[in-house]
Amino acid sequence: MLHAVHNKAAIEQREQISILENTIKSQGETLISQRNQLEDIQNKCRQFKRANGDTSTSSNSSDPAFYAYLEAPETNPKSNMVVKFDTPITNIGGAYNIEKGLFTVPRKGVYVFSWTIVSSDRGVIFTQIVVNSEPIGSMITHAEQSYDFHTTTTVAVKELNQGDVVFIRTNPHSRALGYINSGVHFRSSFSGWSLK
Repeated sequence: MLHAVHNKAAIEQREQISILENTIKSQGETLISQRNQLEDIQNKCRQFKRANGDTSTSSNSSDPAFYAYLEAPETNPKSNMVVKFDTPITNIGGAYNIEKGLFTVPRKGVYVFSWTIVSSDRGVIFTQIVVNSEPIGSMITHAEQSYDFHTTTTVAVKELNQGDVVFIRTNPHSRALGYINSGVHFRSSFSGWSLK
């Protein structure tokens, strides 16, 4: 009789162990499934951010930086037109808006900006870098006497306040001759970053 009771207890323990093993296995499968779903959601979030101009990396750096270029030539640059560099490569902090071509300063500090303009052949493109409504630098890309593209790059360094807006615009007083060129082998671009 004692032997039968002992066997019954052993059978019940094995059944409980089997139930626990199945529960653990099921929870492990659920955990793997949830991890896969989380990775899927994270990938979709990254894709959404990239599609909306946020190409920030997982860098721990809080220093804002951006680099964007024109995907295609700006064939009709009007006077006083904001140049919208529409293809972001870097946008740490998300402060550069590709839809508007504006960099909004996220925090007070000293910033470096660089912009490159490629003119069409026989083109003359005058551009300015503007903070809020004040030009802080300008350049001319001049190919008027040439049947070739010309490229000019300029750098500006300025202490800025949070909320200041920085952008590149064409000559506010007259239209450009030709157009702003950009393509696979030459990019008209705009970049900026915070100095530490």
